[in-house]
Amino acid sequence: MKRPRLRAIKKAALYAAGFVFALLFAAQLSLRFLLPLESVKNRAEDFVSRAMGAQMRVEGLRAGLLGLYLQGVSLDIENKPFASARQVNVRFSLLRLLKGELKLKDIRIDGFTLQIARLPGGVFNIEAFFATSVIVPFNDIVIRQMQVRNALVTFYDSQTGRCARLEDVSVEMDDFSFKKPFGLAANAVLNARCGADTEKLPLAFTLRPDLKNLDFDAAQAELVLFAARLKGASLQARGVLANFNKPEIKLNLSLNNLSDALLKPLAPAAPAFLVPLVNINAAATFDYQNSAAQLHDLSLAFLNSRIKAGGAISYAKKLKYNFKAQADIALEGPGGALALAKNYKLKGAAALQTEFTEKTLKASVKVRDAGATLPQGVLEKLNINIDVINLRDIKMPLFAGVLNGHDFSGAAAYLVQNNKPLLSLNFKADTLLAKTPVAAAAAPARADVILDAPAASKTPKRVENWPLAPARVTLEAEIKKLDIPYIAAGHLSFKADMDNVTPLLDKAQGRLELSAGAGVIKDLYRLTNANAVTKVLFVSLGVVSRVVNTLNVLGVLNNLIAGGRNVDKSGRQTAQEKMQGHMDFNSFTSDITFENGVSTINDGYFRSDKLSFALKGDIDFNSGKLDMSVHAAPGNVTQRGMMPLTIAVGGTLDDPRGSMNILANAASLVRETLLHNPAVNILRSAGSAVTGGGKEKSPAPARERPQEGRPAQGGAM
Repeated sequence: MKRPRLRAIKKAALYAAGFVFALLFAAQLSLRFLLPLESVKNRAEDFVSRAMGAQMRVEGLRAGLLGLYLQGVSLDIENKPFASARQVNVRFSLLRLLKGELKLKDIRIDGFTLQIARLPGGVFNIEAFFATSVIVPFNDIVIRQMQVRNALVTFYDSQTGRCARLEDVSVEMDDFSFKKPFGLAANAVLNARCGADTEKLPLAFTLRPDLKNLDFDAAQAELVLFAARLKGASLQARGVLANFNKPEIKLNLSLNNLSDALLKPLAPAAPAFLVPLVNINAAATFDYQNSAAQLHDLSLAFLNSRIKAGGAISYAKKLKYNFKAQADIALEGPGGALALAKNYKLKGAAALQTEFTEKTLKASVKVRDAGATLPQGVLEKLNINIDVINLRDIKMPLFAGVLNGHDFSGAAAYLVQNNKPLLSLNFKADTLLAKTPVAAAAAPARADVILDAPAASKTPKRVENWPLAPARVTLEAEIKKLDIPYIAAGHLSFKADMDNVTPLLDKAQGRLELSAGAGVIKDLYRLTNANAVTKVLFVSLGVVSRVVNTLNVLGVLNNLIAGGRNVDKSGRQTAQEKMQGHMDFNSFTSDITFENGVSTINDGYFRSDKLSFALKGDIDFNSGKLDMSVHAAPGNVTQRGMMPLTIAVGGTLDDPRGSMNILANAASLVRETLLHNPAVNILRSAGSAVTGGGKEKSPAPARERPQEGRPAQGGAM
């Protein structure tokens, strides 16, 4: 009896299931053909438009008991395209819908496009979306799962013309709700140059937003992880975004293996470097409606160094900002990261405190116990204090250090008054030694190269539109022993007080004073062209050297000393002796005044064992014209000693010309002077002529005086 009853129950269940299925199928067909889909579509468009603050349109809609199928879905903001999808498949729960809840079991979107733009007024098209807050007609909307495949997101800035594209975007969203947090994950490829061939950046992120029932003032989103990788460098970010209307952001970034390879597409000439790790923490608030932002905290940590900053910015009508920052930099870190700096072996620390606005900048910089290995030698224990009152008032009340084992110290300042820069420098050192760079030391110092090379000797061409105003410059240096590239000297003292200084010196005014004890000019050309100051101090020496060589002054003086016998032991005529770019001297002094670009040498004196001369006259840096007189004598002659040879120097810096005038009794005077001057080394080389016991011979016959404006080849009596 039991088995026939069981079979009857099963048969009844099958009939019931078939009836339910037939009923559902009939209902499905009825919904598809009888339901007013146009009305449903309009209501859906109206709801979404109000909820999102945008205009929604649907080209086609099909409905059933368990889902919807939409075609040609688009969302416009202010009648401009914002988002669109080719197809949208939606599956929902009918029972939840009857309870006033919308639960979507599954959403699949194909052909999705999102267009974000910055409008000509400076606002973003998405701002209208965030500014809307509505009450949802359902108790809740739940989406169990949503998938977006092969989407495209574009950005265009109408003010700058810049654009970017997110390609191959895939998105997955789980457990979406307006009232509860939900999960959102995405993968994409960033192309930062719309359509152009450039590096593509793969990236991925995971979000956990909480929309707070579309109350965007209370809404927030947690960035669980953002990751990107390009050219060996990687980025990871985590953070929180609160208040979608006035976003408050807290962010943590980690950059790994940051190198020059990452910058090559934008800066091909960037030096090689590698920073293993950079940590960044930031907290900021943005107010789009008022065009303002507040940086509550920004901190960077890298290579044992730290930077902290904070401030505010407003860009409504005029750009206004106020920021404060402080930094503690370990010089060993950047020195190890930059390939160019590794050989310098940097060490020490630097501290910075600054405050700046759109109008002012204040800063304090302190360098402590810094050091480096330089081409000029080893720099140690460098301490510097810099006070920036503003960009027109910068003081360096102290700098001190040790170079190649010897102490130095000084102070400097930069001040702008009445739109004129004022620069001052004070420097002191008992001993200042600096090695000559290998490349410079390898090149020989030659007078013909120094004085005759067109590129070296030509008057500098005028530089149009020099960007800086003529400056007032005051310099003072006291060095007991100096040995640096291009010159060495003892007891060097230098003072300068110059106005209207530019690289051309064409409007310069003021005074320069230099005195130096025994030393050597290692390379006159490079010394003269090192900077504007050395040009003023040593260009006259270069001009005189060129004239001395052209007129064979050393030969004439030697001829006078030798009694007209300018021959070697075998009786052959000796080669013409020249002043070289490498010049030993016993003392060198120069007192120069400037007036409207004209340099007047009031008192210049050069003493060496070979030649001594006094120099006076003018150098016009505007026209390059020369008007100088040189009184010369062979050997080491004091400033009060006899100067039998007078040279008139004219022409220009490009082409100096000279003529000689020798005193009528020059031979006897020179001999008398030399016989009572045991310090003259040249006397030894001419000893056979002066002390050899032979009869005194008369000087060589006078030569014809050179014509004015032509280089002389001899002297005139």
